[in-house]
Amino acid sequence: MSVQGHTSGSNSRWLVAAAVAAALVNALPVAAAEDGLEEVAITGSRIVRRDLTAASPIVTVNTQSLENSSTTAVESVLQQLPQFVPGGNQFVSGAQAGAAQTPGIATLNLRGLGPNRNLVLVDGRRPQPANASLVVDINTIPQAAIQGVEVITGGASAVYGPDAIAGVTNFILKKNFEGLDVDAHYGITEQGDGSEQRISALMGMNSSDGRGNVMFSIDWTKRDAVYQKDRDFYVNGWRDTTNAGGDFPQAPGLATGGNAGLPTNNPSAAALCGVVGVALSSTGTCSVADVRFNNDGTAFAPGAGLGAAGYKGPLGALDAGRFTMVNKLANGNFDQKYTTQFASTPLERHSLFMKGRYEVTDNIEATLQASYSNNKVLTRGNLAPGVTVWSVPVPRDSRTLPAALNTLLDSRPNPTAPWALFQVLDWFGPLKSTNTSNVWQVMAGLNGKLGIKDWTWEAYYSRGSTSTLSETVTPSLQRYAMLINAPNFGKNAKITSPPTGVLAGRGYQLDCTSGIPVFNEFTPSADCLNSVQTRTRQITELTQDILEANVQGGAFDLPAGESRFALGVSYRANDFRFDPGYPVEQIMDNPIGLFASNGTKGSTNVKEAYGEVLLPVVKDLPFVKSLDLELGYRLSDFDTAGNVNTYKGLFTWKALDSVTFRGGYNYATRAPNTAELFTGPTLLVVPFPEGDYCSVTTQSKYGNVASNPDRAKVQALCQAIIGNTTTPFSASPSTFSRPGGPAFFPLEIEVTKGNPKVGPETAQTFTFGAVLSEPFGAPNLVVTADYYQIKVTDAIAPISSTTVYGRCFNPATNPTYSVTNEACQLIARNPITGDREQTIAAYSNLGTINTSGIDMSLAWSHEVGPGNFAVNTTLSWLSKYDYQPVAGGTTNVAKGTLDQGGQYDYRLLTNFSYRVADINLGLQWRHLPAVESAAKGIAPTTTQQGTGTYDVFGLNASYAMGKVTFRAGIDNLLNKAPPSLNYIPGGDSNTDNTNPSFYDILGRRFFVGVKAKL
Repeated sequence: MSVQGHTSGSNSRWLVAAAVAAALVNALPVAAAEDGLEEVAITGSRIVRRDLTAASPIVTVNTQSLENSSTTAVESVLQQLPQFVPGGNQFVSGAQAGAAQTPGIATLNLRGLGPNRNLVLVDGRRPQPANASLVVDINTIPQAAIQGVEVITGGASAVYGPDAIAGVTNFILKKNFEGLDVDAHYGITEQGDGSEQRISALMGMNSSDGRGNVMFSIDWTKRDAVYQKDRDFYVNGWRDTTNAGGDFPQAPGLATGGNAGLPTNNPSAAALCGVVGVALSSTGTCSVADVRFNNDGTAFAPGAGLGAAGYKGPLGALDAGRFTMVNKLANGNFDQKYTTQFASTPLERHSLFMKGRYEVTDNIEATLQASYSNNKVLTRGNLAPGVTVWSVPVPRDSRTLPAALNTLLDSRPNPTAPWALFQVLDWFGPLKSTNTSNVWQVMAGLNGKLGIKDWTWEAYYSRGSTSTLSETVTPSLQRYAMLINAPNFGKNAKITSPPTGVLAGRGYQLDCTSGIPVFNEFTPSADCLNSVQTRTRQITELTQDILEANVQGGAFDLPAGESRFALGVSYRANDFRFDPGYPVEQIMDNPIGLFASNGTKGSTNVKEAYGEVLLPVVKDLPFVKSLDLELGYRLSDFDTAGNVNTYKGLFTWKALDSVTFRGGYNYATRAPNTAELFTGPTLLVVPFPEGDYCSVTTQSKYGNVASNPDRAKVQALCQAIIGNTTTPFSASPSTFSRPGGPAFFPLEIEVTKGNPKVGPETAQTFTFGAVLSEPFGAPNLVVTADYYQIKVTDAIAPISSTTVYGRCFNPATNPTYSVTNEACQLIARNPITGDREQTIAAYSNLGTINTSGIDMSLAWSHEVGPGNFAVNTTLSWLSKYDYQPVAGGTTNVAKGTLDQGGQYDYRLLTNFSYRVADINLGLQWRHLPAVESAAKGIAPTTTQQGTGTYDVFGLNASYAMGKVTFRAGIDNLLNKAPPSLNYIPGGDSNTDNTNPSFYDILGRRFFVGVKAKL
């Protein structure tokens, strides 16, 4: 038997909250009499009350919604709600960890303001964070104990803390549970992969005297991987000859222009053009800058505009070794795409949860709660690129080389000098990162009655710890270089005393039987792989201590009723340490494919005091059944930012029995978190949609393109940033494109770092809405509409590469094209190749974020035939999402684009259900309108296209047979394929590009489950 107590998590509360919010997913609206309600505290306020009409808009999700899905990922279910923009989830993969980047975690992002501006709570209290940005990994919340989720979408900083700018997601756990619930769930895709399994048990019992209760849950979840190469969407996109990729050619090649720390020593123009069969220009120059080699030793030119001259390998082959998924594009260019990425990451989770309470006296109750979660997520990067900064020098010795390569080397000014090898290490496999987190939290507290009216109090202490190990398997640059430098590329090499100089190392014992595959393609022997392999271990450790005390109750009587109050004080401290495992200082064993970063450590603490008051103003007047004011103030004393103020003023006006208005104002001041203050310099690869402004392939009208009337000034500025006149850019600025790789490369390297001088940001939130219960006498109909506006000023963020280049090259912000411009000073370019190197992205107080819109919902049920039919729909309509990347700078308009996580004009989620006796059938419909590309929000003149409307359906059913309930369903019922994004007319079709957080890449999926209540 399963029994749930009638406290703040009672069944009555959930039924009424559902009707008020009109946002239950897959639930029937049920009427409940107010006289049967107990006093509870709803999310968004600490004041206990009987009236459950919240002054802030609340979306409520029940456990049935979490179960009626093929996925076991709670965050994926919540992210379907229109108020959420996808954060971290199973579709986000990568091998690069950092102080504020934890591969594999699941986060929530309300309104697209960022996971660090949306506060996640468990029973109104802060759970243990995941990293220095203090976001919460949803994977660590004990899923078996969840009773429901309440989402405040209008800001709640005065109640819970300044970081609740966008709102609060409160996971409410079961209370006073007695009995045993066992649940098993299994889901799998139609393709037979990506299976998801979950087994959980929840046990609870009361003490013999009825004064205590103990509850214990155990949960095991496993999710298998899905690979992009197993989905037609990706494979067809890779084979599309109008779809240019952004990956390096995997075949080995000769790096020109100076690489691997070698001086420039290029082959002659005649030799370059001769080996690939390209004619010299009329001036005797050769446009070939990159030479690669076929398996037969002949040379080919993968550079843009050369028609893949000399290439002899297969085209469009899915499994062809280093020539996998090579294409000759419609414009004749050589192109290759990597096929090793996950579409969905694998995960395994174990969690334990315990909660006990005991009434020590009639007025004092002791509580103890403990949770532990072990999560292991495997993520992947691309193939290790032994190119550019990871190219290696090769001595000109007696080793056997292709004849075409010898021709090139002999034509150099210094033919006996070492040469630089470009090679993607396809034989090593993709970079893989195993991310294991251990998170625990213990809370101990007392609560009780004060003996004054109905006043109650609570005090508790919480201690939590997060330990995350990201172990990444990569090839070592130094050991790879040693074997490449050995005779015959390391065949039968035994290196016990590494040579001196740039290849020096300590303690290496390298054995390599087969040698390293370079111009001959083969699988290297195990000892070669072991000799090259290095394991980097990035360690994150975070502790959080919370001490809090609260008191609440009735204050004094007013003509309209009793006023109520809540007061509290708290202390919170966070200590953080991140050890990268591959710091900048480490020169002996650099991993190929990962960027160096520095360690991070720091601590913050805050002392807070808050007060709330609920004031009944008037009641029982014409058109004013009741009018209540809810006021709150919080003073926060941060050790880094000093005293900051947060406050709110909300109202609830019940005009008629069927009409209630609500709304108000919230003001918050958020101090910078540990990541924003202390992150050590960390290199991150980020999107750069317009491409390099100094390249002729850029999509920016302010870049090095013929249509720019200031092109000569742009070229002069590019050369000034490079700092010399000896690079390939200086040789031919009007034809310069990215050397050694894809000409158009929409990624950039940012060096993100903390800033101890960054100040707080402020936010203002306005809400106004109405709740209509059975309007015009329509039975069982509840309609809500809530307007919101959130404005963040002095927003804390690192300045993006797109903003840096835009402000450097835009004549409106740099009219003289001066290299001393503040933005230009943040750009670094390679002094040898002239290519992009990186931008500096320190956390700063930048510009503003201003978003507004209307959330609407409708819930209705009616008897139809032998059963009850219900429909529930939630619509979020966006009227504005503007942001300034830099204070006083250009305002970007994200509305209607995929910028800022995806700011659609509107989003719609609708659920239909029909219940007959113990059988329930449900149909879910999720609708997305047409949307512009993310680049449109950043650069309105871009030609990148978005996509059209998208609809996906899910079917579910359940049958209760006594104490056992069976469930089953189909997600993506019609097997709707994802749309492609970022099509460039006349250019790249981007047919392998989509957003898997919005558009379904897994295809039709089936699930079954069973729950037994014993």
